[in-house]
Amino acid sequence: MSHHSAGKQVSQTYVSATGGAIFQQEAHEMQSTQQSYHTPKDEVTGKKDPLSGTAHSQKPLQIASAGILGTTEGYHPFQQTRYDHLVGGRPPSRLFALVIAIDQYQDVRINDLHGCTHDGTDFVRFLRDTLRVPPSRIVQLIDAEATRANILDAFRDQLINNRDIKHGDAMVIFYAGHGDRRAAPPAWAAEDNMVETICPHDEGIPDEQGQTIIGIPDRTFDGLMRCLAHEKGDNILAIFDCCHSGGVMREMTGTTRALSLERHREPIPEDLDQEIWTWHSEGASRDVKMVFPAGFSYPAMRSHVLLAACRQDEKAQETHINAEGNTRGLFTLHLLKCLRRAFEEEASLPQLTYARLVDRLLSPEVMKLCGTSLDGQHPLCEGKNRDRLLFSTSELMGEESSFAMQYENGRLYVSAGRIHGVVKGTRFAVQASKARSMCTLDNVVLIAAHVDGLQCIVQPSTADLPLCAFDHTRVVVITWNSAPMKVRTSVPVSQQGLLNCTEVEPKEYHDVSIEMGTDCWILSRFDPLTFRYAVQQQIFKFTDISLQSAEILEAVARWNFYLYHFSDSGPDDANLQPSVQLHRLEDKSEAGSLWPLLAQSGDDLFGAAKGEPVWGSPLSAYKVPGLVKEALLHDMAPYYGLTLFNTSEYDLFPYLFYFNPSTCAIQAWYLPHGSQVKAPLPQRSGKGVPGRLSIGYGSGALIASSSGFLRTSSEILAFSSYLSRRRTST
Repeated sequence: MSHHSAGKQVSQTYVSATGGAIFQQEAHEMQSTQQSYHTPKDEVTGKKDPLSGTAHSQKPLQIASAGILGTTEGYHPFQQTRYDHLVGGRPPSRLFALVIAIDQYQDVRINDLHGCTHDGTDFVRFLRDTLRVPPSRIVQLIDAEATRANILDAFRDQLINNRDIKHGDAMVIFYAGHGDRRAAPPAWAAEDNMVETICPHDEGIPDEQGQTIIGIPDRTFDGLMRCLAHEKGDNILAIFDCCHSGGVMREMTGTTRALSLERHREPIPEDLDQEIWTWHSEGASRDVKMVFPAGFSYPAMRSHVLLAACRQDEKAQETHINAEGNTRGLFTLHLLKCLRRAFEEEASLPQLTYARLVDRLLSPEVMKLCGTSLDGQHPLCEGKNRDRLLFSTSELMGEESSFAMQYENGRLYVSAGRIHGVVKGTRFAVQASKARSMCTLDNVVLIAAHVDGLQCIVQPSTADLPLCAFDHTRVVVITWNSAPMKVRTSVPVSQQGLLNCTEVEPKEYHDVSIEMGTDCWILSRFDPLTFRYAVQQQIFKFTDISLQSAEILEAVARWNFYLYHFSDSGPDDANLQPSVQLHRLEDKSEAGSLWPLLAQSGDDLFGAAKGEPVWGSPLSAYKVPGLVKEALLHDMAPYYGLTLFNTSEYDLFPYLFYFNPSTCAIQAWYLPHGSQVKAPLPQRSGKGVPGRLSIGYGSGALIASSSGFLRTSSEILAFSSYLSRRRTST
């Protein structure tokens, strides 16, 4: 779901290309891990558009990929969204684990730790005693055993090439030790030109060839996990109790699990572990462009779920626990206490996902159970599969589309507001739950009575139940209460749906019309942007799609709803809107470089464009506030890149969405890398220099796609902090 501004007007930028809009769903399906594919022209020919079923031969607009977002994230109108219970297979009965715990480091310049081996031992005890994992399926590397070579060998021999592991078996990688963040080689496209590493026992020691042993970088770990997921399936959990920001914070009570900032670091060789991070499956396109992670934790990863001890700017700490009489990592302590309690109670397990597990770690109940707080740490759960049930391939469907609800001070709050499209009158239903005994909640409708930027207050449709009965449940939208899309049709249309539609008489104004031809549906659209910039009439052959008229109208209504969703602007918002430049890119890399170095070439293609108002009928449900810029791209061969400039006094988290008018698909072109990173679009400097973010070149990331409407949104309420794509109240 797209996130837009709450309480602020959003400036709009649109990209239009000659030859019509082309959206390649095939590119989305190919990106099964963290790879981004540049599809050759001859591979596009004959491919069918996912909505219209028509074949296209024109090459799409190529937006370069140079960062972690190698996979697309967005809405397609014909995805099936279910809000009921569990799907997938039963939790697997087999689990394999690699446990790495390092207190003692060979290099005397590295401070030893004191709680990692205790954490590793306790984690193994949990696997054996609680999960009943046989010792033969658990591999431990403790202290001197955990050298760089041994860790990489264990990944290959005990996991990737282990014949006892069957496809779909659960696999867990646990690491407790030092982490580090260091300069990336010049040829590596990396966030802030830095990479994250985990530190083996022999970090900093010369190897047999006299070369300094360097920690295991994030891209190496990513390559191992992609290969493991390809060979054994993606039922993989990685747990990291370390951090990647050194130094000591004031008021910090424990020891940081990160190398000192003052430590001298040898440069990372450009080809370090190249055979690992360049791995891709045999079925991948030969014209493949690898896309690498900006750290161990990032939302786009498909190969595994990562539970991390803290955000990027926080410290993972270990401290002495009086009740246990030894030193423990705060994250592992809380995690294992929470897991053991969950398996003891059993009742909550059918609904306990990785994401919900991490949400629990900060709860007062877990704090009381552990006898200590997390001391400023905010654990993370990242990965496409974060809504799976623990150690399983089953998941809670609808979790990505649901919102957390909590009871506080006599009111019910839902963590959805104007930024999500909620308005007064939006109707919610409690998400179905097999684990909840109070089945009477499932039939209650909750109506938004007051809406703020990021949350709303709801009232239940019945007074028979106390409000506290709804505490800590999740809700889904059943009606958005949007402005009704005006429809003209002679075909009976069902009025059931999340979005409002109203039928009008033949001579009245309408936003869309749909009629049945001899062998097709005929769709005509008159909303302001489509009418001005795109093809107004589309033909859907019955032989190409199996959709009914109501389904087509629902897809159009949803596409319009998000494209034309604007929030009320405040008096000081003009300076909060980032400006956008569009440039053609050229390869500026030197001969012999491993990867192309893309850089701007030529003038800003939006520079000569004049912002113009887009007027529609005063009777239309849709309005376009502000001005619209259009760039016509006649040459589809090169890559193009975007640059955002921030002249405000606030660091921003920008979100860019691409709206394809020919398929009603909504595709995320840029999302921040996760809640653990700093805002990617910094405020202007003290000297007045605007903050800058490149997208599609440098360390920016964007997927290859096509022409259509590009919406950029940024706003202080919404984007001065990261918005998780999983909708929680934390």
